[in-house]
Amino acid sequence: MLYFVCGGGNAESLIEINVEFSKIISKNAKILYLPHAIDENHRSVSESFQYFRKMMSFIDINDIDICLDLEDRQISKKQYDVLYIAGGELKKLTNKIDKYMIEKFIAKNAFSCIYGHSAGAIALGIDTDFYNKKQKHHLWSLIKNHEIICHYNERKDTILSSNNNQLLLPDNTAAIFKDNQIIKLIGNGIVYRTKKDA
Repeated sequence: MLYFVCGGGNAESLIEINVEFSKIISKNAKILYLPHAIDENHRSVSESFQYFRKMMSFIDINDIDICLDLEDRQISKKQYDVLYIAGGELKKLTNKIDKYMIEKFIAKNAFSCIYGHSAGAIALGIDTDFYNKKQKHHLWSLIKNHEIICHYNERKDTILSSNNNQLLLPDNTAAIFKDNQIIKLIGNGIVYRTKKDA
């Protein structure tokens, strides 16, 4: 399975990034949209889903459903190709869906790719002190031994020392993982620090 992790951005600014995403999935891929991180003070879940559909329409992907409940038995019957984990509030996402729940959900479905955007990307990695040294977010560790930091700004953000691999993604960048290894970096300004660089 491939992991496509995106540092952030909007529908228009991510067209080139999403073109790269379209290259690693089947032409008629079916996507399942997971909205559990959505900040509804900014945009409702329904509005966010429609916004995502618009974003995918730029790369001619239109077969998309939303998943509001991981226990919905109809989901596994439809055989989706991609699980898209929307961005928003990281703490909200990991409070609603813990490591056991996401692993069980993935095991029941035959996803060929998981796309994490912003908070959805961060959750795929391991816990990091980058955002808050005093607070653990109980991330999912699906991409092992990697801290994933999104919205990275080299002018404002200080890279903290770590015993883990660190992937720092500015907006409008992405990385593709396979077997816990990066196979492609997409966009400018990405910082990748391995354990030996720390």
